[in-house]
Amino acid sequence: MNNNPSIRPVPGFNPNNDAETLRKAMKGFGCNNDKVVAVLCQRSNWQRQEIAKAFKVMYGKDLINDLKSELHGDFEDLILALLEPPARFDAYSLHKAISGLGTKEHVLIEIMTTRTNAQ
Repeated sequence: MNNNPSIRPVPGFNPNNDAETLRKAMKGFGCNNDKVVAVLCQRSNWQRQEIAKAFKVMYGKDLINDLKSELHGDFEDLILALLEPPARFDAYSLHKAISGLGTKEHVLIEIMTTRTNAQ
């Protein structure tokens, strides 16, 4: 299995511009989901973390909380997952895979066999 990221850092990345785009997407009635996707799905995880920090500095609000109030359902789950640092998302996924009835072995195998010791 290849554990190389499929999303590469965007050249000329500006977290302030992206934070502003997200703020505008969430302002007013409803949320412009296309703009949220355009920003968050085309940035590396490190860049998404920087966008969240810039959002907090610029607007005094937590990006994740604002997105939670605007998004719903599976789309909300996906966008919030994109904003998690990889190690935290892995921990969440592992916990969920072993909680409740049955174990989701495919999740355990995917995570445990594709990460380095450092990860």
